[in-house]
Amino acid sequence: MDTREPKPKRYTFLTAGFMPIRTEADARTLTKQGAIAAGLLTLSELIGIVLSYFGVDLKTLQVTAADSVNIATFEGQLTVGIMAAMILVLVFMTWRIAAGRGYVSAALTLALLLYEAVSKILDRTLGGWMIFYFGMAVGLYGAIRACWWLRKSGPARKSAEVAAVFDAPKDADAPKDES
Repeated sequence: MDTREPKPKRYTFLTAGFMPIRTEADARTLTKQGAIAAGLLTLSELIGIVLSYFGVDLKTLQVTAADSVNIATFEGQLTVGIMAAMILVLVFMTWRIAAGRGYVSAALTLALLLYEAVSKILDRTLGGWMIFYFGMAVGLYGAIRACWWLRKSGPARKSAEVAAVFDAPKDADAPKDES
């Protein structure tokens, strides 16, 4: 008869989003992984903006003047402005995920990631991007679950229960002031 304790199941980055959440530490681990995934998406968007600004074709990585963003035109300025705003929104959503309070931010980031993956498929630039995007999607999925867990049963819920005890109405047996 085997009396050894079973080893705990090990989770890799590609499977960690599906691990069960039993404690706050498990949830914080998943939010950290989701924040890393959102940060990687932000970084890849920033690199794409910089490369396209300097005229690098993102499919072939060759410098071509035709693909550069002409910053002198209104369309070029609008494109750069929208992309810069998107980077700022992604940074904010990454911070919300890292704080453990951003299940909506994690869901929106996951939707943006899926949009990026579909655009890569339609542009026929698959390669290693799909493995990269799958790993980030798993991390963001775990972040959605962890942020929701923290909201429903984490420390914020416990502090709300404590506050409810102190805000409870006074005892009904106490004498009433009838003046």
